[in-house]
Amino acid sequence: SGGGDDGAAPADARMRDADSGEDVSWRRDAATVAKVDKVVAGLKALLDDVVLRLAKVKRVMELTNDTATLVRIARMLKRVRPHVRVAPDALPGLSLPPATPLPRASRVDKAAVLRHALNNALLDVTKVLAAAVALVDDVRNPTQLPPLGRLLHHLHDDFVLDD
Repeated sequence: SGGGDDGAAPADARMRDADSGEDVSWRRDAATVAKVDKVVAGLKALLDDVVLRLAKVKRVMELTNDTATLVRIARMLKRVRPHVRVAPDALPGLSLPPATPLPRASRVDKAAVLRHALNNALLDVTKVLAAAVALVDDVRNPTQLPPLGRLLHHLHDDFVLDD
């Protein structure tokens, strides 16, 4: 033989994920898999909701020239931002560009200026949500789910335009 792998299982009998090499032997345990599936289903529902809210905010932002509305979006993003900035802790492999300062409402005279800054902040949220979707679509390490759950709950609670 060419000295290659003869297909025998490694001595420690751990299941490794083909892409990441992470130990996924938890997938052998039906109870754990069921628990993970239940958590993932809840996270996906939360994610769907946040994604819809994001789409709605983007639509409002694109269509409005009302500075007051844009200021409301800015206030919402100020609430959301701290969660977004710590998202890489919950989402391995996610990197965000340095935060650009959100404009202070008092300094802003043009809707366009505000909209540009808000677009940048929304881009970060979009990246976080994309990384979250990738993680829940292919869970390799269930210990990543609780921090992701906390992150999504925060986003879900804060991603609301106050009247």
